[in-house]
Amino acid sequence: MIDVNEIDHLLELSRLEISNEEKNNLQADLDKILKYIEKLSIVDTENVEPMTGGTFNVNEYRKDTFESREFDRNKILEAIPKKDNDFFEVPKIFG
Repeated sequence: MIDVNEIDHLLELSRLEISNEEKNNLQADLDKILKYIEKLSIVDTENVEPMTGGTFNVNEYRKDTFESREFDRNKILEAIPKKDNDFFEVPKIFG
């Protein structure tokens, strides 16, 4: 069983402050967790291969491919509703 001093030490390390009622609840929760871990320690894992995660799946990433495209600058500038010389004019976001 975890005592109050250990709870206080954990709170100090994590820089948390909680009420006495929350400490009692935390102590009870941690006791339940540790009892469950004790139950798990009796499971025979002799022939079980260790894993680094919960699955053997591997992430597959898409291959980034970029096509070179040429644009007619004049056609683009003709289609823009507001422009300042050769620049797009956009509304202000911050006033």
